[in-house]
Amino acid sequence: MKIMILCFSGKRGSGKTSIAKKIAEQNRLSYASFGNFVRSIAVERSIPLETPDLQNLGEQLIVELGWDDFCKRVIQSSGWTEKLPLVVDGVRHLETFESFKRIQNHKCLLISIKLEENIRNERLEKRDGFTQEEIKKLDEHSTEIQVSNILLKKSDLVVDGIDSTKAINTIIEYLKVTYKLNLV
Repeated sequence: MKIMILCFSGKRGSGKTSIAKKIAEQNRLSYASFGNFVRSIAVERSIPLETPDLQNLGEQLIVELGWDDFCKRVIQSSGWTEKLPLVVDGVRHLETFESFKRIQNHKCLLISIKLEENIRNERLEKRDGFTQEEIKKLDEHSTEIQVSNILLKKSDLVVDGIDSTKAINTIIEYLKVTYKLNLV
């Protein structure tokens, strides 16, 4: 199987994490998560695990480590052996995607998950208890701004997150046809 890095991007509540995890699990691929990495650093530093605190820590880690080292540490946290494709969840900046392309000798694909705002907001209200005002504030943070414009435009594939099964099937079919990956 070709070795690739499959980078998933999408707004909070779009379904990107569920879709990325499911693709990794059903194909026995390594899974790296920017969110999991940032949360692990937050625990080490006794920082609250609230979304605004994690967003601020993510920004701080980029400053402390630089883009390339930040991305390398996320990859290392997955235990990836470079024998199979790697699924990376939570790409929020073009600089992150460009860093993956620089630091790895493997093809990197950007897959964006999008969802109608009203449906996404309902998900966030139910799942996380966020109000519309809180969602708006979270979406305005620097860690979220590129997700719905720059990254969406740069994506190799954009799928709708309304139906995760359909999204997964679309992504798998795209990877099979376009890159001859043997995925299920």
